[in-house]
Amino acid sequence: MISLYKTYLTNLLKESGCKRIYSTIKEMETSQAPNMGGILFQTEELKRVNTKKTFEEDGTRKIRLKKYERITSISIIIGETNYEKCENIYEQFLMNLDNSINDGKGNSIKIDIGDSDWVEDKDSILRAKIAVQIDVTFESGIYKDYTNKPVNPNIGLG
Repeated sequence: MISLYKTYLTNLLKESGCKRIYSTIKEMETSQAPNMGGILFQTEELKRVNTKKTFEEDGTRKIRLKKYERITSISIIIGETNYEKCENIYEQFLMNLDNSINDGKGNSIKIDIGDSDWVEDKDSILRAKIAVQIDVTFESGIYKDYTNKPVNPNIGLG
């Protein structure tokens, strides 16, 4: 899942106007780029749940058991040379951010955003004059599928 999130967010930042995208604080500290984006993984929380969903796949009825809820927090950083450029990228990022994405296995991953924190060059490790940090949360799950056995219509008929 982490690589799915990183790919999704990297593409989104590029579409929004970020020229360089980093994935560690060290890379951002040593970069001389005043215009950049960052994707920093923060925390992941697991909660045990037991919810079921029945579905059909290739003509077979199946049960999908959600064993864990997985909540992954990621910080997105956008740095630029001036307020206007930074705000344009920030707004474009928020406009392009989907409410959910598909994990490729038929499961929807909910995307939510938290607070945004703006900092100026004197309060930041970045070379950017202005930067914004956005908290993005992905809510997914760990699933196990079971196949229902077909009912034999001849059982019980004498």
